[in-house]
Amino acid sequence: MKRPPITKALCREVAEEAASGQPIDAIAARHRLTHFVTEAIVRNHDPAGPEPPPRKHARANAPGEPIDPSDLGRIRRMFAAGHSLAEVADELGMRQKDIRRALERPHFGAILNLRKGERYVTGPTRCPICDAPLTIVPCRACRIRELIQSGARVWLDHDKP
Repeated sequence: MKRPPITKALCREVAEEAASGQPIDAIAARHRLTHFVTEAIVRNHDPAGPEPPPRKHARANAPGEPIDPSDLGRIRRMFAAGHSLAEVADELGMRQKDIRRALERPHFGAILNLRKGERYVTGPTRCPICDAPLTIVPCRACRIRELIQSGARVWLDHDKP
């Protein structure tokens, strides 16, 4: 006998049929279930359904994944308002270790000034040309490479003439 998967809808249907007074054996035959399974469904059926397991944190980012600039601003505002590290982590669904790292390193998750035509990416993205991880599109590394190839002089702040 090929049995159907036990789903919430099947349990609800079996329980309703049993509540209407139909015999367990008839319900079991109609749904291709054993007598034992049908009785267990009727005996243990909760109309509201089973409670989902409790989750301490809803993960917003994977471990070690870069923190979104908008989340970094929210982290700083929450700390300025006096929230603890645990409260911030619970609110944002992040690991305390990632939040601490973002706050200890000034360059980690730094908010960059956007130029015309640039925007922050919303998720993990890589440049299709150079395969660099992106925070801003279009890729700044490719833009600098194009400038150098065109003969423009590019320097770092400490190299300025």
